Amino acid sequence: MIRSKFSYYDVLKDPSLSSLLPKWSHALYACTGSRGNPVSPIPVSAIDFYDDIFGEYLEEHKANPDEYLSGQYGGILVEVGKNRVHRSTITRGQAELYDRIDRSEDFCLMSPISYAGRARSGKNARQLFALVVEIDHLTDTAIQSDLWESCYWGGKYLTPTYVVCSGTGVHCYWVFDKPLPLYPHVYEQLSRQKKHITFYMWNRKTSKLSDIQYEPVTQGFRVVGSKTKDDTICIAFKTGKKYSLDEWNLHFKEDMRIKLQYHSTMRLSEAKEMYPEWYARRIEKKLPQGHFQRNRAIYDYWLDMTTNFARMGHRYFCVENLCALALQCDISEAELTSDIKTIQNHFNSRSGDLPFTTADILCALQTYYSKQPSAWRRRVEFVSTRCGIPLIPAKRNGRSQYQHLQIARYIRDLKYPDGNWRKKEHKKPKEKMIHEWKASHPGESQRACAKDLGISRNTVSKYWG
Repeated sequence: MIRSKFSYYDVLKDPSLSSLLPKWSHALYACTGSRGNPVSPIPVSAIDFYDDIFGEYLEEHKANPDEYLSGQYGGILVEVGKNRVHRSTITRGQAELYDRIDRSEDFCLMSPISYAGRARSGKNARQLFALVVEIDHLTDTAIQSDLWESCYWGGKYLTPTYVVCSGTGVHCYWVFDKPLPLYPHVYEQLSRQKKHITFYMWNRKTSKLSDIQYEPVTQGFRVVGSKTKDDTICIAFKTGKKYSLDEWNLHFKEDMRIKLQYHSTMRLSEAKEMYPEWYARRIEKKLPQGHFQRNRAIYDYWLDMTTNFARMGHRYFCVENLCALALQCDISEAELTSDIKTIQNHFNSRSGDLPFTTADILCALQTYYSKQPSAWRRRVEFVSTRCGIPLIPAKRNGRSQYQHLQIARYIRDLKYPDGNWRKKEHKKPKEKMIHEWKASHPGESQRACAKDLGISRNTVSKYWG
């Protein structure tokens, strides 16, 4: 059997193939087009699916890598094995993709996005062909009615173009008739729309999981035609039409609509006058964007939060954010991988949870190895939503950090006009405390010492000896 050509129709012809179907396949095929779904789902193969999504937009295949032209973009397929991650560039006609689907026994991921270059990073993302939302652990009535009813808001149905059965859940694809350029402001608008759609479609009627999984626009999803975790085959059904940008925007309020044109309010000459150092560094010298380094206490805090509060459905995002913080706090690769291995063992020791696999770890570590600027620039709200852990941003009442600290220092000086806040009696020197603890706890780790004494890991490392 050729997996890239496999669809639900093959099972109708040969019932012995039914063991290859993932969960929800029969329910999806049995939909009648009622209650919000304008058409009955039509089974399609991987070839039909990806040919329809990418069309003729990807770059042509070249025998010599040096022959590829600037301004032409390809898709990227990622295969995650037990101890390796392999990527492939997908060009026009998707021949490499279909070959991998037929031959690969690994976990295959791909996003409906074209990239410039070989790295599947947000910085290299160039065109988006479809917006995808995953709904996991479906309820028994989701496919029959609730999923389609959840597509209705604002007086209109936003029916997915395709629905993919991938195991315990489904992936809903809204395909655009022309790919959208992923300018930074378009990416931000798409992120808001995807969060909005996910909020409406992931609810107590459609999913058994109460925690919604908000995923980035560039999230990769299991490839249609590839194997699932239970050795079935990921299959697709066509459920709706493609969307033009104008039709798509009608489903959203004005402030959420995608606007391709972006006009800066500041001219480069004005920026040169207002930000001379930035202009000299970024425009004249063409130096790369700089990054700040944070206190490692932030990394240690998130490590504890991930270990103690990460729930199933959010575990991957918690570990992936730990990788981003490892970059921000200058944590070594050896320490990061050791900490993640400890987290994995803790996750897998909990009863009732699905295994947290090595493949999950390898995917999360790509954030650490790729060192993309986005790893340094994450909003607290974004991290809290993705990871399912409440985080409260610092409250400054609209003031800048400089103004906030000025006020704090003024209040401090009113309380201690003679500078007595510097002369308070201190407890036992921390160096002595650490040495005493180490002597009475042979073989224990620095982290355990820091936790017992309430001292930062930096301080413990400094005096550990």
